[in-house]
Amino acid sequence: ITSSGNPGGAWSSNNGFVTIDAGTGVATGEANGSSTITYTVSASPCTDATATIVLTVSNNYVTTGNNSNWSNTACWGGGVVPASSGDVIISHDITVDASTNSLGTVTLDPSKTLTVATGQTILVSGASDINGTLSIEGTGTFDANGNFDATSGTIDFTGAGTLKIGATVSSTTTSLGTLDAAAGTVWYDGGPLTIVTDDYYSLRISQPNTKTAAGTININGDLTLNSGATYSIGATTTTVTGTSVIEGTLELSTGIFDADGTYDATGGNTTFTDAGTLKLGSTVTDIGT
Repeated sequence: ITSSGNPGGAWSSNNGFVTIDAGTGVATGEANGSSTITYTVSASPCTDATATIVLTVSNNYVTTGNNSNWSNTACWGGGVVPASSGDVIISHDITVDASTNSLGTVTLDPSKTLTVATGQTILVSGASDINGTLSIEGTGTFDANGNFDATSGTIDFTGAGTLKIGATVSSTTTSLGTLDAAAGTVWYDGGPLTIVTDDYYSLRISQPNTKTAAGTININGDLTLNSGATYSIGATTTTVTGTSVIEGTLELSTGIFDADGTYDATGGNTTFTDAGTLKLGSTVTDIGT
């Protein structure tokens, strides 16, 4: 900070949100909040002359529309690429051209497109609110470790990309919005979760806990149930057109698991708690335990 007034004054801050060097006026943001910065020039024996300015530290980042690449500082208000734990609002079309820090929250505005370039990862520790189009190209990854809500949004894949869901799916319609069922993998990799009723291309379930189907699940590609994980379909129906790899535990109550493609439960378990049905429509590599 500089002063156009008399030289030789001293800078000070009224709290710890912004610290400032008394001599040089170099200010440093320390935490989210506002500080009043005062410049004081001694006028002894008269009253000291002062001037103030308020500086605010925020961990919010908003797109500007000046550039479409995430890594370009021109993309962001303030000219700073979102830092770790930063809360991001995407109000313009933008491409994640370099893997991100672990962000706080991400909000994608309606009619806007967030593209994750092939080979790149966007990591979100807080809530993800997808109101526009999330496009995952090639082998790109959107890793949502907080609540994920795409109720009014669209999720597109152009190849073998991945949407990782690590917390709960927050949606008033228990929906992933308009989900691409012709490509890509949705991977539920967090704590006990509800597998949202939808048509998927490929579905992967992991972690040593139980994931429960909310309703009818159609998988046009493959299902992978990793070791230690339990997929409980209860009284619902899950249909897999491609290969079913059951390394963990498939749990059925009165529901139906319809494996139209190859069924491989090598090292896995199939548990019936009621009169459920396991339908095997093609090659059975191993029925498991």
